[in-house]
Amino acid sequence: MSVIDSPFVVFATVLLLQWLAAYVGDVLRRKMRAFRKEGERQDFDIIRTASLTLLGLIIGFTFAMAGRGFAHRKSAANTDHGPGCFRRE
Repeated sequence: MSVIDSPFVVFATVLLLQWLAAYVGDVLRRKMRAFRKEGERQDFDIIRTASLTLLGLIIGFTFAMAGRGFAHRKSAANTDHGPGCFRRE
C-alpha cells in the first residue's frame, strides 16, 4: 500500500503545499514591490474581475451539463433501451 493510496495523506500534503506557495508568494510580493497607491491597483482589479467572471461561467456550465447528463441517464434508465443495456432475444 502506497502513501498516495490514502486520501487523507494526499489532502494534508496538498493543503500544506498550497499554504506554503501562498506564503512564499506573499513574501516575494512584499520584497519586490508593494502596492503603494490605490490607483496602481486598477489594472489588477480588471484582471481579477475578468478571472472571477470566467470562473463563474465555467462552474455554471459544468453544473448545467452535469444536470442534463443526470436527467438523460435517469430517463434512459426508465426505458427499456438504456445506454449500455443490450436486449437479448
